[in-house]
Amino acid sequence: MCNTTPKISVIVAVYNAEQYFQPFMEGLLAQTFTDFEVLLIDDGSSDNSGILCDNYAKIDPRVRVIHKRNGGVASARQIGIESALGEYSIHADPDDTVAPTFLEELYRAAVKEGADMVMCDYYNITNDTKTYMSQAPSSLEASIILDEMLRTKINGIIWNKLILTSLYRKYNICFVEGVNYSEDVLVCAKLLMHNIKVVHVNKALYNYNRYINSNSITQTYSRERLETRLLFVKHLLSTVPTEQHKIGLCNRISGIAIQCLKWGGLSNTEFKRLFKPYKSYIWPSEYKPRRKIALSLAVSGHQNFARCFIKRRKH
Repeated sequence: MCNTTPKISVIVAVYNAEQYFQPFMEGLLAQTFTDFEVLLIDDGSSDNSGILCDNYAKIDPRVRVIHKRNGGVASARQIGIESALGEYSIHADPDDTVAPTFLEELYRAAVKEGADMVMCDYYNITNDTKTYMSQAPSSLEASIILDEMLRTKINGIIWNKLILTSLYRKYNICFVEGVNYSEDVLVCAKLLMHNIKVVHVNKALYNYNRYINSNSITQTYSRERLETRLLFVKHLLSTVPTEQHKIGLCNRISGIAIQCLKWGGLSNTEFKRLFKPYKSYIWPSEYKPRRKIALSLAVSGHQNFARCFIKRRKH
C-alpha cells in the first residue's frame, strides 16, 4: 500500500500498451523523487496490458490499478483524478518515457513558487528525430498562456503539467466523457480560465514518442474521430469566451476543418452541413490565405475545387 497522502499522483490511462509498457514503467518507478503513487487506469485493454498493470502493483506498493470497461482516454483520465490521493497530480502516457528527475524538478518548482500548475519542456520523438520543444510562454499570466495554447504557440498537453489536485474539485473541472481528442486542451483551458498561478521549468523532462502507438487517436482519421473533434469544438466554445480568445478559437476550428478536408471522407453536403456553422471562424484565423480560400470553398459545397489549394492527406 502506498503512502496515503503522497505528494504526487501520476495518472496513466492504459489501453493496449503491452509493447512499450515496460520501459515506461521502469523509468517512472526509478524517479529520483519517491513520494508518489502511480494510478494505472486499464481502459478495457484487449491485450495483456491489464495483467502487466497488476504485476507492477504486486512488486511496488506505490502502484494502484483500476480496471474499467473501454470508454476512451477522457473517461480513464477522469477516474484517475477522482481516485488521486496526491497533493499534486500529473498524467503520463504509457507509450512515452520520462527523465529520471521528471517529478523531482516539477515538484520542487511547485513548492518553491507556491504554484497551481508547473509545466516543463519536452522532446518530440519520431522514428529518426528528437526535437526539443520549448513550452516557455511569453508571460506566466494565465490568460496569456491560454491564448498561446489555443493559438498552438505552446501545447495544451496534460503530461508536461503538474497540477494541484484540489483545483479539479474547487472549480468543478472534469474530463468530458467522449471528448477523446484534445481532452487535455479542454481541461487546461478550464483551469487557466480561473487565473491560476503557473510556473515554467526550462528543461525537457518528458519524451513524447509521437509515432510509436498505432492506437493513438491523433495518428489516424475516420468519421468517428471527426465527430470526436467536433464534440471538442462544442465544449471549447462553451468554455472559452470568444471575444477574448477569438484568434485562438478560429485556429483550432480551422485546423480541424483542414484535417477533414485533407481526409476527404465526407460528401460536399456533409462537409457543408458540419462546418458551415463555423464559417465565421475561417478568415480571422492565422492560417495562410490559400487554406482560408480552401475552407471557404469547402463550406460552400465545393470540396474538389478546394483541394486544389491544399495537399490532401494520405490514407
